[in-house]
Amino acid sequence: MPKLVQVIDVVGIMFSSSGRRAVLRWRPFSVTSYRMLRSLHALNLHPRTVIDAGANIGQFARAAAETFPATRIIAFEPLPDVAETMRANMRDTARVEVRAEALGASDGTITLRRNAYSPASSVLRLRSDAAAAFDLAERGEVEVPLARLDTALLGETLEPPVLLKLDLQGYELEALQGAPDTLALTQHVLLEVGLRPTYEDEPTFEEVYAFLRSAGFRLVCPVSFLRDDRGRVSQMDVLFEAGSAGHAR
Repeated sequence: MPKLVQVIDVVGIMFSSSGRRAVLRWRPFSVTSYRMLRSLHALNLHPRTVIDAGANIGQFARAAAETFPATRIIAFEPLPDVAETMRANMRDTARVEVRAEALGASDGTITLRRNAYSPASSVLRLRSDAAAAFDLAERGEVEVPLARLDTALLGETLEPPVLLKLDLQGYELEALQGAPDTLALTQHVLLEVGLRPTYEDEPTFEEVYAFLRSAGFRLVCPVSFLRDDRGRVSQMDVLFEAGSAGHAR
């Protein structure tokens, strides 16, 4: 998001008392995460467990912790230094656990392409047109641990309602494929989907939607959008809800 747009958004948020309190007190603060959590709260979501996959430095985790004070948050961030920054940012709350590993459809290790803008780091290679549109640039590669979500959470008690948030820069479908047991215990999935590809071999929205439909989820609504340099919606964060069959309530 261009810096001028960020400034304008922050100024707009500060016109409300809750927004002003968030801007001044939440560390780290993110306009997108603030708005996403406000939307979830307005939809009457009150998760007791949040799985934050693609946590970066804790923007969404902070917003979730502040919005849902009794919620346990299990966060996954594959870049070791970024995960350490998140741990430092979250040291004031014991309800947030940070795990430095990537999520996918198998267990092992995987090469992650570090981006100059760390939230855009991905297993997938950045497309040249997207790099120009969003001013992104790859900055080397790093080998990181890879786990299926079902493996990573084996033996964990996930108190319902469970919210699974996925922001894996085009690798969301792979993570979902490695999480059938977790999805069976999950009431809501919030994930980023691309309408215009940012990465090579990135799954389409239709592919992600079809997978979640087959897993028993229905689309509720989009909760945020990202526009490219021409003003076109290129990505959105979409909320899905589980059907009653086979899901803990």
